[in-house]
Order: sequence, then C-alpha cells, then structure tokens
Amino acid sequence: MSVVPVAAHSRTEVARALRAQRIGAVPVRYGVLAYRVTYRTVDPQGRPTTAAGLLTVPSGGGHRLGLVSDTHGTMANRSYAPSVAEAARTQSYLFAATGRAVAAPDYLGLGEGPGTGTPTWTPGPR
Repeated sequence: MSVVPVAAHSRTEVARALRAQRIGAVPVRYGVLAYRVTYRTVDPQGRPTTAAGLLTVPSGGGHRLGLVSDTHGTMANRSYAPSVAEAARTQSYLFAATGRAVAAPDYLGLGEGPGTGTPTWTPGPR
C-alpha cells in the first residue's frame, strides 16, 4: 500500500552505532536505507487488515540481495516496533550493512498498524 523512507545511515554511522552497543562493527561494509512498508494482510480470523514492517537494504550494495527475516520478540509498547522506533532497528542495520536485504515485520497491532497491540490469537485445546 505504501513505502516510506524512515532512515538513511552511512557506513560510518552504522559502525559507530554498533560499537556504542558493544556489537562488533567488523562486518559493516555498507550504509543502510530503511523503509516503512504498509501492506494488506489478514488477521488470525482471516479478516482483511493492514500491517507494517521495516525493509532495510544496503546503500551501495549489490542488486541481487539475499533476504534475512528479522523477527523480534515480545514487546509491550506498539511504538517500539521496527518500522517506528530507531532503537528497534539494530539487527536490521547489522544484516543490511553486510549486504543483505532485511524484512522486519511489526506484527499485527504494533507500529502504525490498526489494532490494540494486544494478542489477537486464542490458544487451541491442549
């Protein structure tokens, strides 16, 4: 539905940010470009909805990129989702800076997508 640029960082900026978090910056070969992607999907009940996520690519990298899926753990605040919060993008930046494309979904109810940010699934029978 939409693709919106949300960040652009040089190789030097990515390396500096990784070092500040005590993550080795040795594999950093490129800067990164990050985009918020909003798309149509379905919820757990099969109803149409929208969702968002982060797509990060190397700046100046190749044109045939391997794809990494960056899936985050549980988060309590919808505003910490990768497509919204710079602080939630470290893993995406690390992989993109090595020359890969990275898809980081926000998950339904997080980021700027609709919903309450609470789980919409119901556990099945045991």
